[in-house]
Parts: sequence; structure tokens; C-alpha cells
Amino acid sequence: MTVPRTRPLLALLALLVAALVAAGCGGDDNSSSSSGGGGGSSSSASADQPGKGKPAITIGTKDFTEEFVLGELYARALRAKGYKVNLKRNIGATEIVDKALTSKQIDAYPEYTGVALAVTFGKNVLTKSAEDTAQRVKKLYEQRGQVVSDATPFQDVDAVAATKTFAEKNNLTSVPDLKKLPSFTIGARPEFKSRFTGLKGMQDVYGIDNDGQLRCLEIATGKEIWKTEALLKERAMYGTAFFVRNGDRYFINNDRGELVIAKLSPQGFNEIDRTRLLEPTHPYVRRRQLPNVLWSHPAYANKHIVIRNDREIVRFSLASGS
Repeated sequence: MTVPRTRPLLALLALLVAALVAAGCGGDDNSSSSSGGGGGSSSSASADQPGKGKPAITIGTKDFTEEFVLGELYARALRAKGYKVNLKRNIGATEIVDKALTSKQIDAYPEYTGVALAVTFGKNVLTKSAEDTAQRVKKLYEQRGQVVSDATPFQDVDAVAATKTFAEKNNLTSVPDLKKLPSFTIGARPEFKSRFTGLKGMQDVYGIDNDGQLRCLEIATGKEIWKTEALLKERAMYGTAFFVRNGDRYFINNDRGELVIAKLSPQGFNEIDRTRLLEPTHPYVRRRQLPNVLWSHPAYANKHIVIRNDREIVRFSLASGS
């Protein structure tokens, strides 16, 4: 399931202009200042070795394999152009390596434009394209007195992976389909939890929430209009509710065994009434107030509701006056 966030790579170069990186692409790991053979003028050799005689450059990398490869590629390309390069691998996540850059412990590092926009600069926005993201990031770094190289011609795309069996069983074809699940467990790096390109973005854009809040989102942009804990009456991990529309209101069965009748609109959650139908009997240790939950979807037919827990099935009349 692909998350629509492309992330072209950039090298943040505090001491170099972008042309030098572009000029170095395709170079080998030879740090010699010139190739052998006669006929070359000194000016030609100087043009081929713009870094010769200049201070050494320190390039850093984050703490995963792809960054190690990228750091090595940039180091070799610069060495091929006469630069002396010190390579510091495995510095840490974006927040850590960016501090190394701003404190001048390193001069450059490979970065993803989507991560830079969301994490380094805190801009939690959905951009129009990869090019739009790159231009925004370029301007933001320039405001800090730093420059970036041109984006690479290739991109990384974040994705949420599930086993084929799990996806087929739950009819999952895209990230929004995860909203249909009462709960799920996701594995990721620690920073995924707080990033817009991670769990935060899944909550804000797709409405997938691990804290039991009911949220209203604008369909066109994913912008959050409002959120409330009124439906469950607690900030509950993996809170669950089932919605059935009836005219201008909704019948909502939450995992506390309650039937809540409410009106939902961009203006907010307007509760009309609620009643306890059935005792939650399924044990769940991650809930703070109630030790048990009710995760069974009710059935509505002929002005009645049929609902069950682990012990019994009951039917209630919804007819007026009954």
C-alpha cells in the first residue's frame, strides 16, 4: 500500500555549490588530482579538479544502509573532482544529523526532500509534486544560509507493507482501508510515530487514529476540521465504533456496548441520546477505564437492532414508543 509521498534525495552542502555535485556524478574513488597522459593544459586540469587544494569536506550519513551507500557515492564523486572528503557514517536520524550540520560538525549529508519538509522544518503539508517539494525545501534551506544540490533523478516512496494473507483477509488495497480494521499493529522505526510522513500523517490525512478520537476530515485536503473524545468518553487506545446512517442522524455502536444517536457535521459532534445495550465481555488490557470491549458489528433490520457479545445475542426494538 503506497503512501503518496515521494522523496527525492538532496545533498545539503554548506560549503559547496550544487554544480560541483552534479559535475562529480559518475566519478570513481580515485583521489588523485589528474589522469595521466600528455597534451592537457594546466587550466584544463584545474577545471577537472575544482576541489584541488581546498579544505577537506566532511560528509555525514544517517543510520541505515541506503544512507551509507549515498554517502559513499557523494564522497567518491567529490574525490574524483579533487576534493578531500571525510565520511562520517551512522550519525543518527534526521533530527540528529541535522544538528550535526547546523553545528558545523559536518558540511553535508544526503537528505530526502519529503523528510526535510516535514521533520527538519515542521511543514506538515501535502505538496503537488516531487518537484514542488524540492523547491520548497530549497527555499527553506536557503533561509538558513545553506544550499542544496539538484534532486537525484530517482525517488524513494514510503509504503506500508502487509502480508498477502492479511491484506486479502481484510480487503486491504490502500492505506485508507486500514480504517476498516478495529485494530492493527504496525512496526516501524521509533521516529515513525511522531512524523507526518508516518503515523501522524496516517491519522491526520487518512483518519486512522490510535487514540480513540472521532475526527472530521475535509475530503479534498485531508485537513482536520474537528476531533472529540465524546463518543467513547475516554482517550482509548484502539477505540472502535460502527456507524449506520439513518436520515439526518447516525446510529453509532461503540465498543463500550452503547448505542449513541448523534448528528455529525462540519460544525461538530452533536449527541442526541445514548443507552447501554450490552455488557462488553472481550478482555483487552490496553484500555484504561474498562477492562473489556465489545467489537461485534450490530445488525439493523425492520426497526430492530441485533447485537451480541461473547455470551449472548440480543434484539431490541427501535420503533417509536416501544
